[in-house]
Formats: sequence, structure tokens, C-alpha cells
Amino acid sequence: MSQSDESEEEFVPRTRDTSTPVTLERFFRILGAAGSQVYLHQGDADSNDDLIEQLVSDGAIHDDRIKTAMLACDRRRFVPLQYKDMAYVDQPIHVAEWDSNISAPHIYTTFLNELEIREGMAIVDVGSGSGISTAYCAMMAGKTGYVTGIDINKRCVDWSINVLNELHASSEPFRSTAAPTRIVHKDAFIACYEEEFKGKYDRVFVGASCPRARAHSFFQFLKPEGGKVVIPIAPSELSLIELVPESTPCISEIAKVRFTSLDLPSEIDVMQAVLKSRRKERLRIVQMPSTYEQDLVNIEHATLLAHYDTISSSPEDVIEGFPSTSPKASSVLSNLGKRDCVLKGCGWTLHVHSVVLKNRSAYFKAKSESGMKDSSLSIVTVPDHFNEGTAKVLFYDYMYYDVLNVRSDQALQVCEMADYYGVPRMVNYCENVLADILKKAETSERHIRECCDVAINLFIMGQALSLGQLTAVSLDFLATHFELMKESESFRSLDAGHIVLIAEEAHNQVLEMKSIMQELRASASYAKQES
Repeated sequence: MSQSDESEEEFVPRTRDTSTPVTLERFFRILGAAGSQVYLHQGDADSNDDLIEQLVSDGAIHDDRIKTAMLACDRRRFVPLQYKDMAYVDQPIHVAEWDSNISAPHIYTTFLNELEIREGMAIVDVGSGSGISTAYCAMMAGKTGYVTGIDINKRCVDWSINVLNELHASSEPFRSTAAPTRIVHKDAFIACYEEEFKGKYDRVFVGASCPRARAHSFFQFLKPEGGKVVIPIAPSELSLIELVPESTPCISEIAKVRFTSLDLPSEIDVMQAVLKSRRKERLRIVQMPSTYEQDLVNIEHATLLAHYDTISSSPEDVIEGFPSTSPKASSVLSNLGKRDCVLKGCGWTLHVHSVVLKNRSAYFKAKSESGMKDSSLSIVTVPDHFNEGTAKVLFYDYMYYDVLNVRSDQALQVCEMADYYGVPRMVNYCENVLADILKKAETSERHIRECCDVAINLFIMGQALSLGQLTAVSLDFLATHFELMKESESFRSLDAGHIVLIAEEAHNQVLEMKSIMQELRASASYAKQES
């Protein structure tokens, strides 16, 4: 069964004072949802409000905040069309299309009571299913909190995202009160060890049964100061686990219930997935934000100070390029005056505006302000190994239009040129383009083998130009594929210092694997004691 299977068989003996006939079709739905233990609740509610009032009168709800949360989240919204006649019955609903259940309303009141969610808390809802438990938690956490639903069942994820979006759009009480929510399609046994989720939450609710020996995995979701976990421990214990720093987890049984089981990945599967996730996060290159709008302001100001009273209307003075998406750019770039700077390369020249260079390049800014004899920007000699195509990408596309449009076969030289002229955002972008070459190569051994020479050259370049992000990606690639790397033609170009760095990276990868295994088994003693 999937992780999203909420309570398959949930029971707390209950009585009703009234009696309502139950159709044969609904009887079999209830029978399918509840398994061998069936409690037909007499007296169906006519609305969500009636359902909640029944729960209050039965003593299932004794906290006004829980009542408010459940009133704002009409259960009928979260039930697929063909099961809506069951929406206001205090019983689980088996949704065959999802191979999953929507728990009985009184089960939600139980876990909400035990979690004691306060305003501003962060909650993770494991096996979030239909999304109704996520919605309840969001109401309890309030605007200053946040709630993450995690489910391995893609159908449930898609359904709950749509329902929560509709609820937010159509319900003023929910929109004005509920915490931000998101639903992610993941295996929670893996997500809890990922940096995005680990140590981020105050409360954890698990909506499917978990073996006692694996329950400790979900402790990883809790913040360092600890918190509470409500989880069904197989075979039939709905349990509250309280954690505080440097203390043994305190576990208490809340009720006897029966939930469907979580999918259980092996420790090796978890380790591999966590390694992959952490590696991806570690090697992710964050794109630097643009300074274009502020640069345009500075360019316009500098243009006015320079007394460019005669604005040329000649077409040759306007740099042809990409259509500008900035009204400011259209105004500034059409009033720059004559091109007063010549960039001279080997067999090529570009005519540009010095005011643009000074405000978009650290090199030209420093040169113009140096007061030295060569501080003039009227004629600037460009190193011979930079070609005209590279220069146009940097000086025309980027400096005038802020366009990051670099092909993978251009990226190496554009990166070097941008580094030379002090344009860090373009360097950053090119590092990303080059890193993607290596990341995409890992689809097959043949592609990896073909990219070993590329990786070595990128590693050497990254070291020479102090490009930390590119160095990290190429170093990781070489250490991961060391045996193939040794067979490449470029291997001989690596010096002893390079080899040492690659060996250290390989050693660090082994240490990381050991660290993850230790994390996976950190609570093993607790699990044994509780077995």
C-alpha cells in the first residue's frame, strides 16, 4: 500500500441517538474502508457544520480552535465525486482509484488534540492523502506558520494540490487564517533526511502505519529543540511521541486503531536517495540576481552628468540586440549618444559606449577611475585569444540588454572573458551552463567516458580562475568516476596537487556515506528498547 493510504480501519466505539437507513451500496463502501471492524454510525449529518456539531456533542472535539479549523475545511471538498454521499459520515472512505483512504473525521480530531498545534508552528503531514489533514493543520498553525504535506502517491498529490488551491480561492475563512501550504511528491522516509526538510518542523503527523523499528526516521523532521509526532505504530497503536533534546523519546498510546501500512524502502535505497539529493543540493549553482535596473539608473545619471546634450538619432549609434522588456532600458539605451569606445581584438573591432562599460564591468570601472595614462576608454585592446563572437555575447547581449544567452560550446570562453572583465553574474551563469554538461552526462557510462576530458579541463580552469562552484562540480564528477577519468587523454595534464584534491573529494564522499548510515541508525537503540 502507498504512503498516502490514510486509515484503512479506524475505530473508536461510538453511538448515535438517531437512526438513518444505510443503502446497500454505502454499506459495502463502509465495509471496504473499515475491513473486519465496522461501526455504522447512525444518523448521518446533512452538512459539514452538522458533522462537526455531532463530533462536539460526542466529546471528540473539545477545543474551539479544532472546531473552527474543521468548520473551515468542508470534508465534502476533499472527497471525489463518486464518494460525496459519504462525506458527512463519521467513517473512513476508501477511494479505490487512489488505492487509499480518507480517514474518519474523529481520527483527525484525535491527532489534532494530541499535537497541540499553536500559532506559528511548522507542521509536516506525512501521507497527506486527500489533503484534508494538511488543511486542518494549516488552520491551526495560522498565517505565521507553514505546513508541508508529503505523499508518495502522485494521484493524491495532484488531487490535494487542486483542492487546497480551490479552498484558498473560494473560502475567506481559510484564506484569511490558514498557514501557507505545499504538497510534495516524495517518499517521506527519504525526505526526512534531505536538507530541505530535515530539522524544519515542530510537529509531525503520520497518516499510515509504520513499524516501530522505522518510526524514528520521522524524528529527523523535528527542529533541534524537539517536538511531537503522532504516528500509527504497527499493528494498531496510534501513538504520541514527544522529543526533547538529550532525552529518550517519550511514547504513549493514544488509541487502538488500524491504518494501512507505509511503503518501506530499504536502508540502502534511502542512503542512495539521500546521497543523490544532498549531492544535487551541494552542487546546485544559485544564479546571481540581476543589477540591470540599478545599472540603468547609474548609466542615465552618468549620461546627464557628462552633458550629452546632443543625442544622436543615427541608427548606427544604437546597439542592435534583443527586444527590451524594461521600459527604463528602452529610454536609456536610445539616448546614449555617440559610441565613444572601440574594443580592438585580433582581426575584429566593436564600437560601444564607455558609459555602459563603466557601469556594467568592474574592470572598466576601475580602469576609468585609475587616473593612469591608460585610463582612457576610447580604444581598448582585447587579449588576442578572445574572439568576436564571445565579445558580442558579453558586450552587446549582456551589457546592453542583460541577456544571458550562452551556448554550451561558447560557455568556456565567455566565462573566461567575463572573469577577465569583472562581470560576475555572467561568470556565474557560465559556470551553470558548464556544470550542466557534466550533470547531463551522467545518464550513461558512454556519456560519462566522453565527458572525462571535459571535466578535467573544467576542473583545471576552475582552479586557475578561482571559480568555486565550477570547481566543486567538476571535482565531484572526477572523484565519482575516478576509474574512467584515469583512462582519459587529459589525465596526464593533472599535476600532483590536482590528484590530491580529487583523492580528498573521493574520501569525503565515503565519509558522507558513513555519516548517512549513522543517521539512519541513530535511533536504533530506541527502536530495540521499544520493540
